[in-house]
Amino acid sequence: QYELRRNLYKAFCQDPDLPSDMRDKHRYKLSKLPRKSSMARVRNRCIFTGRPRSVDEFFRISRI
Repeated sequence: QYELRRNLYKAFCQDPDLPSDMRDKHRYKLSKLPRKSSMARVRNRCIFTGRPRSVDEFFRISRI
């Protein structure tokens, strides 16, 4: 849901041609997005048991 906004704000933050106050404004907006929307925080879980470890990516099922 927030992927497009997150990528846009990140691109503005990393652009060296923009003034620093504008980059800071976008960095602030990026920090105000929900933490759960970050792909680095998403955890693979088993669809049956909810187990977070040893989950096969293709089938989304844990080894147990």
